[in-house]
Formats: sequence, structure tokens, C-alpha cells
Amino acid sequence: MTELVIRRERKQARYFKEKLGEAIGLDMILVPGGTFLMGSPEDEPERSEDEDPSTK
Repeated sequence: MTELVIRRERKQARYFKEKLGEAIGLDMILVPGGTFLMGSPEDEPERSEDEDPSTK
């Protein structure tokens, strides 16, 4: 069985509501700019083929 590690952190974020007409609103959270790695390493257990290649 694969072990899943989850890390939780309590932080503050800037947020706002984006109105889309009279009855619809989206709660939005500001995400700071930066880079991240999308995909998974080749040696990751239970990895799917659509997770390749890892890209920035």
C-alpha cells in the first residue's frame, strides 16, 4: 500500500468575490506568482502515463 503524506498549514490569504450577473458569484483567492512542477517523477508509485513529462 502506498503511503500518502499530507502537510497542512494554516495561513491567511487575500480574497474577493467576482460577480457574474445577478445570481452568480465566484469566491476568489489571490495566488502569488511563481513556478511549480506539474506532473510526477518516473519512479512515483501508481503514476499514470498522462503525468509525463514533468514540466514547469
